[in-house]
Amino acid sequence: MPIQGFLDICKDDFICGWAWDSDRPETRLAVEIQVDGKPLAQVTAEQHRADLKNNGIGDGRYAYEYRPTPPIDLRAGNVSVIVAGTQISLPCSEEVRRISQGEAPMDRRDRLTRLISREQMGIEIGPYFNPAAPKRLGYNCLVLDVFDASALRDRATVDPNIPKDAIGNIEEVDLIGPATSIGTLVAEKHQLGTFDYIVSSHNFEHLPNPVRFLQDCEQILRPGGVISMAIPDRRACFDFFRSHSVLSELLEAYFRGRDRPTAAQLFAQSSLHCRYTRGDQQLVGCSLQDDPVNFTPLETLAEAFAAWKQLEAQPDDVYRDTHCWAFTPASFELILYDLRFLGLTGLEIVEVTETIGHEFFVTLLKPVSHGSESVSKGPFYERRRRLLHRINDEAGENSMRTFAYKMETQQHRQRIAELEAQLAYTLNEISELKAAALKFRTKLKWISRWVASPE
Repeated sequence: MPIQGFLDICKDDFICGWAWDSDRPETRLAVEIQVDGKPLAQVTAEQHRADLKNNGIGDGRYAYEYRPTPPIDLRAGNVSVIVAGTQISLPCSEEVRRISQGEAPMDRRDRLTRLISREQMGIEIGPYFNPAAPKRLGYNCLVLDVFDASALRDRATVDPNIPKDAIGNIEEVDLIGPATSIGTLVAEKHQLGTFDYIVSSHNFEHLPNPVRFLQDCEQILRPGGVISMAIPDRRACFDFFRSHSVLSELLEAYFRGRDRPTAAQLFAQSSLHCRYTRGDQQLVGCSLQDDPVNFTPLETLAEAFAAWKQLEAQPDDVYRDTHCWAFTPASFELILYDLRFLGLTGLEIVEVTETIGHEFFVTLLKPVSHGSESVSKGPFYERRRRLLHRINDEAGENSMRTFAYKMETQQHRQRIAELEAQLAYTLNEISELKAAALKFRTKLKWISRWVASPE
């Protein structure tokens, strides 16, 4: 079939995919998005996606996206995308298919490795006792960590939060050193530009110099290679009371060549650190659906300030790990988008997911032809405007007030459902009474005729 494509992502505020005609690759197809068979919107599949081009889909300009404004209540199983002027319905991605058929969504390992095969050559950063691409399962994957395997096993043995049967999952470390120096570490033993993927789970937020890290990853990857990351959402972890990081802060770290967290970052983490209380449990995070009132900040302000003053008075070379940065999906996407526009990275965004549990997933791609797909100012600043508004929306999504409104709305909906059920029952009773009355009138009419003419 010459017409091919997919419905890749289907959310309340974002629907996207791609469509092309291999017999007419210069044509940009129009697609109609439908909900329950009724037209919602028609858009043209003409946006560029590097992954399409890298996989032989023409020039790659066959992607479409639609953002309902305001967001609408979508159920993935009822959304379909039809190629305009045809009866062709584009198939759903595996994720959309699972949701539509009521199956369990992809787990985090599936998400991190969905664009990775065992035969490809890759690097996983700091997997510790839970690797996504382990050698024992046949992955051709190097491990990078600041400790060797023996030290990691010793640490895991005395950590009560790590299951003892998981210690055996710790693999030999091939590249020993900090992730910020990944380019140097790889160049010492391997050829740059030859790796197919880099996997990073809950690592990026620790990096003192994330811009340098992205630049090193770009050098390490071959054209068409991917970076797959899991990143905690500050709204659903112990960073709840911190503000999201902004581009200027990352640029400052880049221009100053930082190789360790600053005293200010250590203070921010320590002074605003919190726990989520669920029953008698003290958790490091939750989901966006949980009541945020249960986040309680630790009483560590004085201690955090004392530690800062101590570092000012007696600086040392000790590396103190912390969350240098805090993100939400839109704030992270904006930083990546701005960095590419400013020419500080050539990596393209394939996907930044919504938050799942306490984390979101990011897929970046090194394009085959670096710099050939420049973004004009108009579309760039329009998308940037939308991302900035999304950041503000995200900030209020799981506030205490919003949660109270959600609960109140839920109660109203439940009451409406009860009233609708009661109304339906009453209407049914009325209908039955009407039927009984009609029978009675018919019978009464027959009796009246009989009385009038008894013979």
